Amino acid sequence: MSIFADAYSRYLTYNFNYIVRSKMFRKYFRTSIVFMTDPKFMTKTFIDQISSFPKYPYFFHLIKETNSIDLIKIYNSSMDNTQELLESMVGTSQLSKKELYDTIPILSDDFLEELCFQFSFISDTTTLYNYDLVLRSFVSEYQYRNFFSDLYNDLFYSTDQVAGDTAGLENKAFNYEYILYTCLYSIISSSHNIYAKTLMYLTYINLSGVIADRVDKDSMLTGFQTFITSYQSNISIDLADIIGKSIYDYQKISSVMMQNLQTSINNKLVDSATGLYAVFFQLMNAVESLSPMELISSNVVNQLNAFIAVDSVSKIFDDPTIVDQVQMSAETIFEENTFTSYIGKISEAELKNYLFLCFLYKFWPVKFLNVMQLTLKEYVETYIKSINDDTRLKEDYTNVLKSFCNNCIDFTGLKTFLDSNLIPTSTLITYPPGTAALFTFTPGSATVHCTNTASLAAINIHDYIYASGDDRAYAGHVVSKNVGLLTLTLDNEYIGSVSTADVQAYKYSFGATTYLYNVGLNYNIAEYGCLMYYDFVLNIFFESTYYNTFIEELTEAIFINLRDTGHIEYTFDWYRYHDVIDIYFKTYMRWKLLDVSTRYVLSNFSGARAKFTNNNVYVYCANVDTYNILLNGDYIFAENDSIDDASQVLAHIDPVNYILQLSSPYTGSTTINGTFTNVYGFDSSSVPLFNNVTNNFANKLFPKILSNSTVNTDYDINMVFPSETVLNSRILSFASSSAFINGMHRFTENLQLSTLTREIIYSMLTDFIPDAI
Repeated sequence: MSIFADAYSRYLTYNFNYIVRSKMFRKYFRTSIVFMTDPKFMTKTFIDQISSFPKYPYFFHLIKETNSIDLIKIYNSSMDNTQELLESMVGTSQLSKKELYDTIPILSDDFLEELCFQFSFISDTTTLYNYDLVLRSFVSEYQYRNFFSDLYNDLFYSTDQVAGDTAGLENKAFNYEYILYTCLYSIISSSHNIYAKTLMYLTYINLSGVIADRVDKDSMLTGFQTFITSYQSNISIDLADIIGKSIYDYQKISSVMMQNLQTSINNKLVDSATGLYAVFFQLMNAVESLSPMELISSNVVNQLNAFIAVDSVSKIFDDPTIVDQVQMSAETIFEENTFTSYIGKISEAELKNYLFLCFLYKFWPVKFLNVMQLTLKEYVETYIKSINDDTRLKEDYTNVLKSFCNNCIDFTGLKTFLDSNLIPTSTLITYPPGTAALFTFTPGSATVHCTNTASLAAINIHDYIYASGDDRAYAGHVVSKNVGLLTLTLDNEYIGSVSTADVQAYKYSFGATTYLYNVGLNYNIAEYGCLMYYDFVLNIFFESTYYNTFIEELTEAIFINLRDTGHIEYTFDWYRYHDVIDIYFKTYMRWKLLDVSTRYVLSNFSGARAKFTNNNVYVYCANVDTYNILLNGDYIFAENDSIDDASQVLAHIDPVNYILQLSSPYTGSTTINGTFTNVYGFDSSSVPLFNNVTNNFANKLFPKILSNSTVNTDYDINMVFPSETVLNSRILSFASSSAFINGMHRFTENLQLSTLTREIIYSMLTDFIPDAI
């Protein structure tokens, strides 16, 4: 098995399991909000340390538990006298990282808080979603997110497999897989007209369709206004709590002060001229490039093309009639030898200073294990494979590509695969009781003559038809039928060569059972494309003067309220809390792209609290106020669980002991030590930010395009793959493309560096953690 191919398979899983990725984003945005509303988190000390972020590399696998750690082995693995250890390192370059490492928390919960903060507040759209950056696991300090996921994801599996199966990519040659994926992505993107037809249909809907179905700026603004209306109270209460406790160092705050603060925040939030909706409205109308129609369509179709390409690769590499398995094995052996040669460079002399640095923290096991990852990252980049230590030159990648195209691919088999797997199956046109329909095609004419009425009836508008003897690539799109003349009209002149009268013909059409439709609808592609667009828009918003002005004015309004009511001195430095408010809004609004839940808050501004038990239908409320605020029909879950664990309140069964009954056993975790926890939840009317636009595009409009179910044939899609000769030529053209070679070079070298770092880290960690991590 090629270690690099194994890593690539897991990388593909991470990138193309859109449902899992969305859930992970949702989980960690929400976790950040939970931390912010915890009085121990947004301290003045933490605020002062914001400039030290990002602390952690792009892929950082947090180790939280010490149950299976051999603590004695850690303690005995370096000199007992830490001072002597430090003196032995004086003057070494490795000490440059100690100042940063000293600020890393000792406790795992505090560690997780920092990681969540780094993910949700500092990450921008590129960092969150850019495929190339995902590979740069430990390449530099500025590729930082994804601490909750690494290349040890499940192996990639095809659409015709189930979770747990594997497409076998980890046993092939990574370089060849990457080449074929990239080439197929380009070929698939240019072989259909889905983007053009989607854009055409959306243009019609936005101009002439029902207003409630539109995907335009007005729909975006309506969704944002709905968000403000729905969550203004929660936002105001959260911020009042966070700001109040930050200023007063988490001492008890009176309900009167909280009410005044909450009212001040809410008034500014909904102000018709300067509130949050007002400034978002100004941005959307000032920046023409934020139009959702073009950007969402582009995002979604690009994701669809990428998914189809990688799914095709997973099937093609299992088919020896398309990819020569023997020829490919030579590249696999090269990759295995490359990995072995790098691992062979590990030496005690070079490694010891890095290990000595991490052993400074050996008395704090969680910190030690996590700092070890950072020190080994530095070691790998410096001694094993630096970011400038290329395995191959760019010219070598050209030769690899040519070798693969010339020796490993059967282009006839590739053409057959693409036609049979991605395009609806062509069938002979017949009418009962199984008689072949007959037609006369005229090359250069858009009219097809049907031999009889039964032949005409066997054709549907939206079908693609072609004469027996021609290639399906010449299929014409039927846009109308004339019963009196027994003719079909195509949308363009027929480009086939068969002109014989009364010949048999074949047809195909797109529908709800086709590959494109199933992939587009079952893999969350449209929803994820919308999410990418929304996060892009929010980042533009967060960087705008409109948003910054709103934050500054809100911060000043808070200060004036506290000053005038006598809660703080006039000289108080209110501007430092600009950061607190900014952090909250950026994280909260991203969370609301994916999650409809909110924290239940009582009239005294304290959180509603209850006890949850896994696999139990009963929830014990902490007090009567909590018992009353949780209504029948609400979906609720414990603070440390996720929205996926929510269960519906069926009944209030005990007003004395405050017991609720759920409609089904609770699927989340049992409340720790039987204590009460904050309750989160939602009701049937709750919606995420911009939900209507997502629903209109993903559930109403895009399925119609993928299934040819629009009333007007102008919006019908088609997919036509080039001939074997053209496929060969197209793929070979990549070898002469400097852009492709540069991209392949960068991608491959980054993946190798990432994989080496991962393997060395986990090999070292297993010395202290005998069980699997």
